Amino acid sequence: MSTRDVMIGLEMHITLPTKSKLFCSCPATHDAEPNTNICPICMGLPGSKPSLNKDALLKAVLIAKALGCKINEQIYFSRKVYFYPDLPKNYQITQFEVPIGYDGCLALFSSNKKIGIRRVHLEEDPASIKYTKSGNVLVDYNRSGIPLVEVVTEPHINSSLQAREFLNLLTANLQYLGILSEKGHLAMKTDVNISIRGYERVEIKNISGIYDIEKAIEYEIKRQLKKIKYGIRIERETLRFDDKRKITIPVRRKEFEEDYGYIFEPDLPVFHTNHEMVKLPELPAEKVERLSKLYNVPLAEVAELVLFSKPLTEFFENIAKELGFSAKIFSFVKNTLPSILRENKAHSDVVFKYYEELKTILSKLARGEITGNVAKNAIAELIKTGKLVEIKSVSKDLSKVRERILEYLNENEKIVEEFEKNPKVINYIIGQIMKEFKGKYSPADIHKIALEVLRKKLR
Repeated sequence: MSTRDVMIGLEMHITLPTKSKLFCSCPATHDAEPNTNICPICMGLPGSKPSLNKDALLKAVLIAKALGCKINEQIYFSRKVYFYPDLPKNYQITQFEVPIGYDGCLALFSSNKKIGIRRVHLEEDPASIKYTKSGNVLVDYNRSGIPLVEVVTEPHINSSLQAREFLNLLTANLQYLGILSEKGHLAMKTDVNISIRGYERVEIKNISGIYDIEKAIEYEIKRQLKKIKYGIRIERETLRFDDKRKITIPVRRKEFEEDYGYIFEPDLPVFHTNHEMVKLPELPAEKVERLSKLYNVPLAEVAELVLFSKPLTEFFENIAKELGFSAKIFSFVKNTLPSILRENKAHSDVVFKYYEELKTILSKLARGEITGNVAKNAIAELIKTGKLVEIKSVSKDLSKVRERILEYLNENEKIVEEFEKNPKVINYIIGQIMKEFKGKYSPADIHKIALEVLRKKLR
């Protein structure tokens, strides 16, 4: 079986950062006491009339344009009818026949493969259901009516790796649009549709987190291939992902679209998108290309930084404008700074809180006055305490290093003989000396001195 026979489509449900809900003025917050941010409209009480949130519409248009979609000039809403405790009206207001955007695509950086975007549309979020330890089921209607944008791809994804790359790229686009933040206050949940070419598809509902999406895809592909191997019918069904056991579990038979009995929403008029007025910021793909050309850095390396973090990318750009481009600074911001932030449980935007202090540290690093290890320790201390410790520059008097290398080689004369046969042995010496001086001196300085000492010994 070829990887092309695996067909994966994704449906992302993205919570929009608006002050109020989609069709009423209730606050669109996630941390209020249960059932306090509700009104007759979001509770679907008789006689209540919805009114569209303009900000939500503009943000949805922005997402559709960023994904290269064609934009419908006029849109309207429909009722998706189904019965569940999280739907107080017994229908969800969504878009079916005419979405905001359609026929778009997002190209993967690794292969330039284009993943088709079938549609982008607006809809309201259902309420949230809470299961108690005692076995009771509670419903919190605070979430009912919060605006969602649903992005639906074509089944162009062929593996869990492609799904991960696509979701990372989509997330980066949403961050650059100001829709998602890195702090995790806003959510994106994904439904995964998987089939093997020629067989029925299944849907895995509401997976949070790219890691879990990968694992769900990998498990489900194996499960379906095993069924095909033994001639067992693959049912069209809805599954859920058990994130502890890393398996998919059947929930119900999969509905067809006609099962929902879509009807035109009579309480809302036709809306004009006015999409020409919505202007896009610089998106990740454009930023990667611009920075790669500006600083003569390979596209793949720039993409690592740009897709990882919008704040860190902006921080690097600002530092580069003030101090000039430095390969040392670029590498440090891309590779070392994220690990410092993770270890200290800090979000990327902390770099702007300590911008001047970080600029001081990085300027010393770029000039070779301190090593990467010294810079790393100073930044970690800065984040922990909020204070910049005194940073002593590396002494230009490297006599201690020279003395220790000479001492080390006198103690290990065989290494000198080995170096004559294999010059790469010098890397081992550098490593040993670096350990002894705890990263105080740069590998370049130690390499230079070690090479001089070794050549003298070999004369």
